[in-house]
Amino acid sequence: MAETIILIVLMVPFYGLLIWGIIEPEESYLWGRRWMFKKEPEITEAALRLHRASAIFGLFIITLLIGLQIASLF
Repeated sequence: MAETIILIVLMVPFYGLLIWGIIEPEESYLWGRRWMFKKEPEITEAALRLHRASAIFGLFIITLLIGLQIASLF
């Protein structure tokens, strides 16, 4: 039971980051990378679609892991 609670509490920030990646893919893509560029970089639509798809896939996987953890309690 304690492991499930810890898992859920630790996954909340990841959920937030992944949801942010879906809503604002350009900002989340550049998060932690802005220092590499002198000017504002232009990100292609393909890169933004891939970033958004990865965030959706990550949400699915994390939800699946939490669901399996909760199902193992019963």
